[in-house]
Amino acid sequence: QLAPGLIAAQPPVSPPRGGLVIPSRVHQVIGLRLERLSPAAYRLAGLAVVIGREFNYPVLQATSQLSHSTLLDLLDELVRAYLIEETGAGYRFRHGLIRQVLYDELTTHRRIWLHGQVVQALERLFVGQSKEQAAVFVYHYERAERYEIAFHYLIRAGDQAQTTYALREAVD
Repeated sequence: QLAPGLIAAQPPVSPPRGGLVIPSRVHQVIGLRLERLSPAAYRLAGLAVVIGREFNYPVLQATSQLSHSTLLDLLDELVRAYLIEETGAGYRFRHGLIRQVLYDELTTHRRIWLHGQVVQALERLFVGQSKEQAAVFVYHYERAERYEIAFHYLIRAGDQAQTTYALREAVD
């Protein structure tokens, strides 16, 4: 049985939604790993992939709102499935292709909703640090299709880049 959201018959090449074309064989191999996950671990992997290639426990816990025990069990399952690995700062996906396949498996509406959940959790965690985190907030607000808030943080990100003499980033 396939994990929720996986399609049984894969097209010859994954659609380039994320800008990366993944050969069907690679997609199938990653899909086999994903289908062995419990539904809860699969959902958590989908949330983690929206956070980014690297993610830390506090952000994942604040976004998922799972108990510590449940979250740790699911993270252990993802580590055992060789999808993520521990780092000094938290976790990261073992390969960008794993992350891309997971991200592509999310429906558009789920992806938009998850980016909104992530940025709300980030704002709660980084209260008073919005200027330093502005670029991250912009990224998630844009993908959550909340453009007015993204624009607000875009101005802050530009100001922050300018204060650190990152003039190219400030202009961008």
